[in-house]
Amino acid sequence: SDVPEYMSAQIELTKMDLETGEAVSQGNAGFAGTQFTIKYYSGYYEKDSLPPEPAKTWVLETKEMADPDGGPARYRALLDERHKISGDDFYVSDGNVVLPLGTVTIEETKAPVGYLLEGAYLQADGNGEKIDGLYISQIRESGHEISLAGGSKYAIYDQIIRGGVKIRKRDF
Repeated sequence: SDVPEYMSAQIELTKMDLETGEAVSQGNAGFAGTQFTIKYYSGYYEKDSLPPEPAKTWVLETKEMADPDGGPARYRALLDERHKISGDDFYVSDGNVVLPLGTVTIEETKAPVGYLLEGAYLQADGNGEKIDGLYISQIRESGHEISLAGGSKYAIYDQIIRGGVKIRKRDF
């Protein structure tokens, strides 16, 4: 029997403010409680060919984490037990969460308090492409290296909810 090929599940999702481009929320809004749904499919698929049911589904929630560069704390969600709020058991090898070769989808499914889900987009680390809605990537083997196409670190930008004031001037 063969041991299946897999990658360490180091998917990292960091919340960002769309207006400021920073990992710090504005005013009374906050990034805590943002939820992402990650689905794993055992095979290579594109958006229009995804099977109706994934092999595994996980819902992750952001948690406050220290910035490794010494900046302000950031809200991140990682593919691990600490951030999982529901879903299937993880694939595990030697005590570490792993992902076998296949297809992964990532979607923000609950916006944080004070932010809009509509208009949000995901951007892979080091990539200028802005993905609205469902992000799809494949876990592939290249030589002796297995990785998630597009990288495993993502920034997710949300638009803050703004209140409005209407002023009407009248002449009597």
